[in-house]
Amino acid sequence: MNPILELHFAGLDPSGAPIFRIEPVGPDAGEPVTLDMPEFLSLSDLLERAAKDPHPNWHEVRQGILRNFYDAGRQLLRRQAQARLRRDPAP
Repeated sequence: MNPILELHFAGLDPSGAPIFRIEPVGPDAGEPVTLDMPEFLSLSDLLERAAKDPHPNWHEVRQGILRNFYDAGRQLLRRQAQARLRRDPAP
């Protein structure tokens, strides 16, 4: 069973821009992924357009959209960690 993904306001960055996060909830949930303002606006636009189209299972549609953003964020974090390891290998 996949964890349920929730969208949360995470705070403000140093410039005062809002930061959001997609947080998995449930067993084997994993780590949250943060979204900057442009990413959040893209997500918000997709959710808004999807909400206008009547669908028998809105929760499933919303979870699918959040899952795509979450998976993309996890891949980015993984690539950044790999780049840091190549740049600063452990002794």
